[in-house]
Amino acid sequence: MKLRPVALALAAVAMLLTGCWQKSIYAFYKTSDVIFDDALLGDWREQKNDPKDGMAWTFTRGGGTNTYLLKVVDDDENAEFDARLFKLGQDRMLDLHSRHRSIGDIPAHNLFRIVELGGSLKMQTLDPEFVQKWIVANPKDISFITINDPKNPDDKENLEYVLAAGTERLQKFVLEHTSDKSFWSDVTELKKAN
Repeated sequence: MKLRPVALALAAVAMLLTGCWQKSIYAFYKTSDVIFDDALLGDWREQKNDPKDGMAWTFTRGGGTNTYLLKVVDDDENAEFDARLFKLGQDRMLDLHSRHRSIGDIPAHNLFRIVELGGSLKMQTLDPEFVQKWIVANPKDISFITINDPKNPDDKENLEYVLAAGTERLQKFVLEHTSDKSFWSDVTELKKAN
């Protein structure tokens, strides 16, 4: 079975950021939280030994107010996201929403915390392992759905946990756990291209 370019790109993007991204059905931001920072615009590249290697992220102005269009490219593969920078508590966050809209897929929201935005773009993803462990231990705390692994649909041990709570509850969940050591992934750094 041959994977489509978008699927390959999404897999590559996930590998860049130390594993799968935590998915949510609903956005992590409210319209009133959204901000725009010109510093995010431009080309960013993952740092590898060969400057031609590594994933490239390009942020341009999106079609809506305070929105970005993000193109992520790795070799010949690419993916596009609607991105919104927003403030939550003391942190700047980035919500990515896939522009891929095939008939059988539901695009998800993914959350990143911006650690640094200047000559470097340093960010962390919401850690899916933390979320899964929290849900298993506290199944009534936040709404979620589980999705079977498409390669092994009968494997009930290998489920993906997708957040299904509304934006207000998502934000409360993030604020409750943002200082927990394992809530965020390791920092990933991209450098601004000249």
